[in-house]
Amino acid sequence: MKSKFLVICLSLLVVFSGLTLVACGDDSASENPYLGYQQTLQAMETNSSLFKEDATSYGGVESKFCLNNFYTKNLAGVKTEGNRYIIFFVAYGLNYIDKYYTYLSGLTGYNFSSLNNSLDELNSILVSIDRASENMIIADNSSNVSVYNSYYITYEAQAKTFINSIFNNAVSLADFLIEERELAKELGTYNQTFSQITFYVETQILYAIDDAMEIIINNAQGQALASNDVYDGTVRLLTNFSNLAVSGSFITSLDADTMAETIKLSNHLANERETTAKAYQNVSLISYVEDENILSQGNSLAYYRQLQKYYVDNNSYLYQYYLYLANNIYEI
Repeated sequence: MKSKFLVICLSLLVVFSGLTLVACGDDSASENPYLGYQQTLQAMETNSSLFKEDATSYGGVESKFCLNNFYTKNLAGVKTEGNRYIIFFVAYGLNYIDKYYTYLSGLTGYNFSSLNNSLDELNSILVSIDRASENMIIADNSSNVSVYNSYYITYEAQAKTFINSIFNNAVSLADFLIEERELAKELGTYNQTFSQITFYVETQILYAIDDAMEIIINNAQGQALASNDVYDGTVRLLTNFSNLAVSGSFITSLDADTMAETIKLSNHLANERETTAKAYQNVSLISYVEDENILSQGNSLAYYRQLQKYYVDNNSYLYQYYLYLANNIYEI
């Protein structure tokens, strides 16, 4: 099977990569990861066990990277597709990498260490999730529904780890292209190009969707939390930003002043994002749903209020940013 071949190849890649680092020292800073990304993405594209062909996930995202065999079974043995948010985040993150890793082609003289480290991690995790996907095929032949669903639980856990690695790669790539490659350097000037605008705006949406992923996949651990304002607000925001990404088209003429204002607001949001990261790392929504008294402990209440300021209601930082994009950048 193609997927078994992928496991062997990626395992050897990880092994030989480790041997190279031991023998020659860490060359990750100077080695351009372009070919590495190309090979990994091509291997995933041909892995019919792990991914469906040209499928559509939650939010209408079309992708070559929608998880396959990702189903649970009821007692009658009828399949239902698994966690739709997991499928979405895998597809969206890999779509971004697949589109923008090509901007690494031919680059020399940069520090690529963060990208290479992220890619090595992705390849390592890819081996594990591929095996979990294959196990679902094996389990499907069993009449024991409990056994099948136990394999799904393992598959889902691997997928959550996979998502974190995907977004680590996507955000690292985005940061590199903005900060090191300076692809957005001419935005807000009369020299800006449409491709620069597209890259910058799609990157800001990636950051926003990463914000949602941190709540839905990491903080809430992929569980649907009932009657929680932060979780509900995050789900609404995810819908808003994904709708922009898949159904919106840019306003025909985006002038330099508009893009300069977009950069200003994006930088302001980035500062607030750092504060919010401390909040979701220090407050568990699951624990709060189970026991509201948790907010009386230490700085928990202050952290929770920061999450509300960032994710909840029409005055939240992230919703106001969405409105700006919807009203000034996109035609929807």
